[in-house]
Amino acid sequence: MTLDCVDMKTAASFWKAALEYDEPTPCTDDAQFHALVSPNGGLHHLTLQRVTEAKARKNRVHLDIFVDDLDSEVARLVGLGARTLEEHNDEGGYRTAVLADPLENEFCLVQR
Repeated sequence: MTLDCVDMKTAASFWKAALEYDEPTPCTDDAQFHALVSPNGGLHHLTLQRVTEAKARKNRVHLDIFVDDLDSEVARLVGLGARTLEEHNDEGGYRTAVLADPLENEFCLVQR
């Protein structure tokens, strides 16, 4: 998964903490791409890609992050700089919340 961002350091800092991923190399101001990888050695990784234009509309693709405790995870991510867009809803038997990262990219939390 690749996420476009206008501010690489802000995005790297937020998503590293949000996903509890490893950062093999520090993010630099002039980086065009930056990788965050799952600490469990799996294939999951998030690549950040520098772009010059800010996000203009709703994302066409977004992350669904599955969590055990929706309320505590919303609070943790808001503490890291996320913003709640939609409060907790029940959808198809799952409790969900829609948030935006510090660069306004939407993502969902889904309680297992």
